[in-house]
Amino acid sequence: MKIQYHANARIPSLTANSLQIMKMCAAFAGLGHNVTLIVPRFDRLLPPISELERQYGVTSGFHIRWLRGWRLLGRRVYEARALSRTRRSAADLYFTRNERLAARLARARHTVVLEVHQPPRKVRDVRALRALTRHASRCTIVVISGALRRILLPQFPELSNPRVVV
Repeated sequence: MKIQYHANARIPSLTANSLQIMKMCAAFAGLGHNVTLIVPRFDRLLPPISELERQYGVTSGFHIRWLRGWRLLGRRVYEARALSRTRRSAADLYFTRNERLAARLARARHTVVLEVHQPPRKVRDVRALRALTRHASRCTIVVISGALRRILLPQFPELSNPRVVV
């Protein structure tokens, strides 16, 4: 399966977020999937893959594509560029933690997995999750706990139980 993982994280970084993303991509690749990680490009010089493998304790087995535009043009332009990248890749599955990008991908008829770590706090993220519910048949939401699942389901009843997975 061809998987495209979209993350808003800085790679390389010392954060747990970036470590988790790299480990997930390595795990998907280890299962035999063709994985491409798409992240914002923050630095001019990009580290060699061998350095990233050492830093994160993973074997590559997956590709990394850095997209420009985060700092200069903002989140929306970055998301538009990420969406245009999906049009050229034709992946079987798109994985992200970004509600708005997930909604746009589902609207474009892609199969999406949205990983959620907390209830949406910003109005734009609530709207994006509501928009995502209109395309619930193409989206699965992975939450990090049963408690978060119990919070999301009443707030977004359009999402059926099988579509919100712990």
